[in-house]
Amino acid sequence: MTSDIPWVATHGRSKFVGEISGERLLAHMQFFNGTFLEFFDALITSDGAVITMTVEQSGGGDLIENFSTGQTRFASTPAATIAITPGTDPAPQLNFVYILQSAPGVLVKDTSDWPADEHIRVCICFVPSASLVNTGAAGNNFAFMIQNINEEAATANGQGHLSHIMDRLRHGGGVGGVWHTGCLGTATQDGNDLWVDIAAGTVAQIHHHDFPALDSDTAGAGDPILVVNDPDGAYRIIHSLNEITKLSTGVAIGNNKFVKFVLSGVANKTGTVSPMLLKLPSNQYNTQADAETDVEGFADFSIPDEFIIQSSTGFLDAAFVCKHTATAMELQSTVDLRGQSPVTMGIGGSVAGGGNVTAAANLTDNALIRGDGGAKGIQDSGWLLDDNDDLLCPVGAALFFGDADTNIGATTGNLGFGVAAGKNYVFAVGGTAQVAILDGAFLPTFNNDIDIGIVGTNECKDGFFAGGVFASVFTSDVVTGTSPYACASETKNTNLHADLLDGSHVGTSGAAIGLLDAAVTRSGVLTFGTNTKLQLRDSANYLQSLAANLLTVNAGTILSLSLGGTSKAVLTSTGLDVMNVLRAESLRADSDAGGGAGTIEYTNTTLANDSTTPTLSRLPTGYAAASAQWVAMNIGATRYVWPVWTI
Repeated sequence: MTSDIPWVATHGRSKFVGEISGERLLAHMQFFNGTFLEFFDALITSDGAVITMTVEQSGGGDLIENFSTGQTRFASTPAATIAITPGTDPAPQLNFVYILQSAPGVLVKDTSDWPADEHIRVCICFVPSASLVNTGAAGNNFAFMIQNINEEAATANGQGHLSHIMDRLRHGGGVGGVWHTGCLGTATQDGNDLWVDIAAGTVAQIHHHDFPALDSDTAGAGDPILVVNDPDGAYRIIHSLNEITKLSTGVAIGNNKFVKFVLSGVANKTGTVSPMLLKLPSNQYNTQADAETDVEGFADFSIPDEFIIQSSTGFLDAAFVCKHTATAMELQSTVDLRGQSPVTMGIGGSVAGGGNVTAAANLTDNALIRGDGGAKGIQDSGWLLDDNDDLLCPVGAALFFGDADTNIGATTGNLGFGVAAGKNYVFAVGGTAQVAILDGAFLPTFNNDIDIGIVGTNECKDGFFAGGVFASVFTSDVVTGTSPYACASETKNTNLHADLLDGSHVGTSGAAIGLLDAAVTRSGVLTFGTNTKLQLRDSANYLQSLAANLLTVNAGTILSLSLGGTSKAVLTSTGLDVMNVLRAESLRADSDAGGGAGTIEYTNTTLANDSTTPTLSRLPTGYAAASAQWVAMNIGATRYVWPVWTI
């Protein structure tokens, strides 16, 4: 009897039924290329200066390599070794360890990725400094992540590797580590301290791995918590949640504010150190209820790519809602996240092929979202479209139109417009361009006027210019009663010409203001106000009216009256000298040749009428009156009378 099946198992042994060619058998064997036939252990140690990886078959012995060129032996007795490239504590380093088909039996490392050529993947690890790997506080061999790539034909119990793969896919879809049993995350209040524990359990990478019990209490195991997004340094090690005082943004957590911390575990190879990861929120809440529901999506449920894309070791464990006080971080409630992942929860996290995906449930209210392809997936863009359809541009962002030079951008309190060099920024009304800015010039289009000022009831109140204002013509249409121009400077403007000065024309005739260096002819009355002086030459010589009907003529020393260019009378401090009417010496006692009294006196000071002859009571010695009469003159409403004698 023959069978179409080339081989069947009989009591644990295989035998061929029918015929099978060697070529067909080799074709099936290609399925195992790039694997070890046996299960192996790749472990890390450090002496504080150098990190070393050892590779050997589990239980001892050499390993068989499967390549397309056939099987070869990998010497692992004693264990093979390779030096691992360390990172720093805040910036750990990925190491990819493998064996090339072109160089079988030799361990190779790379710090960027797996090679493109045929190879066996041995281990991927994520390590800090050699001193931290070796630190006693964290326990020796403290790699942040170490995953052995075991793809053996079958485990010691005879279970084939294909069944391991399918079990893993059924449980978790190939994203990160998949929780299986145990691993309950809790937080315990101890005075001001808040310690974190994860119970022992099992987590699947491809195979199930034993996850050790962890306790951050320094009075016990003192297992470290790695604060992945600590603003003072990534992967900062803490033990109590009370050591946290800041949000992931670096902002201090306020007193009596509520925050939500997210705890993850790292399912490293069984028997090695598996650390706890903690993510800080980006903001805080005023109430416990808001923090528990995380209404604004401040909590960070993502797991770094090194634990969920580059390896399948990271898994979500628990979230703690805490109240921050002046002295402590107080636990309010705990959320069990076991069995969840950043993808299945729809709240973000890293996924293969996507990376840092933020699902709709965790997007900011009114946020516009963007797609970043394979880098970040769907995330907030930073732009907000509020309920009134107002678009809020984040600080530093800009709207671009066709190229990087043509844009509208904003910084705090400022709005900027940009166009490419040599291009116009055009303002249009009703679809028609009105004005444009070109290389620093503000220009009208199509010979339009540019009105800056009153349009309807809108009025330009003030305009301030640091430089000059240049124009062909300045026209003000303000009505009479308002000054159209104001100037603070008293500096002379040599080219300023005006038709009127203080309401009068400037000229040499008519109602004109005379020139300072020319004669002035006036046809009208020149009127001075009360107490106003007409000053001549200096302040001692003036005409002034101190009261109605009174004219005062004042000279500093001599007051001279002339007719036809000839002086007729001179008044000084010693008396009045009248020429051709009275001899001067007859009126001045000090110059009287006859030695008589130097005055003329009359007695009838009260006149009955203008015809009364004035009576002389005394004449200077040697003189007699030839005649005497009164002379009268009206000045305004007052009549003035004085005597005249001929002697």
